[in-house]
Amino acid sequence: MVIVDILGNFDNPEYFHTKSISEAITQIKNYHQSKKPEIIVVQTGEYNLAVDYISAALWEINGGTLVLDEVDAISFSEAPCFDQIIRYGRNHNVDIITGCRRPAELERNISAAANKFYCFGTHDSRDIEFFQATVFGDYAENLQRVEKFNGIFINHDDNTMGQYRIDINGQVFHTQEATVS
Repeated sequence: MVIVDILGNFDNPEYFHTKSISEAITQIKNYHQSKKPEIIVVQTGEYNLAVDYISAALWEINGGTLVLDEVDAISFSEAPCFDQIIRYGRNHNVDIITGCRRPAELERNISAAANKFYCFGTHDSRDIEFFQATVFGDYAENLQRVEKFNGIFINHDDNTMGQYRIDINGQVFHTQEATVS
């Protein structure tokens, strides 16, 4: 798993940290060859370049997980390999986990390729309109009424939708669930 830490918020000493893109690529190759799963955290100001090179590395080793918070900061024009992995990474066993504060400003391919959405509550009308038009339909209105650390989800893998909450340890619990028709 590779975390590109755009804002420098992920500071867990248990994981390998680097500010060097080339060092991160070397670690990806080493972990892949050893078959030992590890977490690599890349903290660099050149996040478009980092995301692009790391996407290419995961593509080449045919697997892995890329984690990006604040994904709306990534420019597809400056990270064409990231665009490719969003579109076709599933064919190379690459999973992508993203987060952002402004979902209405996401590149369309990110939301179009996603099979699961977990959204915390919001009162921003543009975000609610975005989720109505792209993901949740009228169920998006619930985003205005969920409590703190709660939200709504949709899972296209098993055709379920509902509400969830997150506990203090970050564990997700589905509190309401229904089959999507």
